[in-house]
Amino acid sequence: IEIFTSISLAEGIIKAIIWLLATYGGYVLIQSVKKEIQQREQLEKLAKKLDQANQDLEVLDEAKDNFLSMAAHELNTPIAAIEGYLSMIIEENMGGKIPAKAMKYLNNVYLSSQRLAGLVKDLLNVSRIESNRIHVIYTEAQIEDTIDQAIAEVKIKADEVGHKLIFEKPSKLLPKTYFDVPRIVEVVINIIGNAIKYTDPPGKITVKCHADDGKIVVSVEDNGRGIPKEKASHVFEKFTQVNVLTDQIKGTGLGMFISKNLIALHKGKLWFTSSVGKDDHGTTFYFSLPILKEKPFDPHEGEGALFQTGAKKTA
Repeated sequence: IEIFTSISLAEGIIKAIIWLLATYGGYVLIQSVKKEIQQREQLEKLAKKLDQANQDLEVLDEAKDNFLSMAAHELNTPIAAIEGYLSMIIEENMGGKIPAKAMKYLNNVYLSSQRLAGLVKDLLNVSRIESNRIHVIYTEAQIEDTIDQAIAEVKIKADEVGHKLIFEKPSKLLPKTYFDVPRIVEVVINIIGNAIKYTDPPGKITVKCHADDGKIVVSVEDNGRGIPKEKASHVFEKFTQVNVLTDQIKGTGLGMFISKNLIALHKGKLWFTSSVGKDDHGTTFYFSLPILKEKPFDPHEGEGALFQTGAKKTA
């Protein structure tokens, strides 16, 4: 109206330009609002699809855990029988005199059955950890005795490859504390086992322990190859082995994942330092356990090492 009621042509042209600019600006604004609405609708659809995908993944993850647990349990019995019979034949001569060549093959089978048993044990532990079924059974114990027990189990393996395995005990006994002895023995065996595997013979592996600020700290030091920086962040992940493609070292890659979780269940910490230098190389793993003067309250006391029914996974 103002355009057509303009006093002069110039005034009408100016008002027409203003009207065109305002109209175009309004059109652009409306289009941007429409576009934003469409983007929000698309985001809502994507969010719903992502939520559904997450639910499907949780179902698949649970099915995977159940399968691993069931498969490992089912494999445990025949593997134990195979190991037992082979042990009786090889070590106790229950099958009579066996030719040297056949004995060599039997020994290889026996070693393979032991590796398979270790794999099944690791898979069971991972399944139990991820389904939150592991139960820490606290008993008062001396950490030095626990380390001695672990070393006794791996010393033969260290001797076979020519490693020197040393336990430098503290001058005075460390304070007794409460922890799950079999679980901590397993942690020490895992760490020393890694040191044996990743140290070129003849190597030196030194185990130490000391008390520090209300904690017991255990260390396992080797003069092995060391862990490259690019691999360091993956050490505690599942199915991880350092330089597995080039080293061709056999193993499941589950030991450190299991150890870290077992130490975490004890409210402790597991960490390492490493060097891969030409003249200075090797790795030292540490773990700490709190010094407890009293046995922690256990609402599941007497239920055994595993919960009978799996709880929901916790972060």
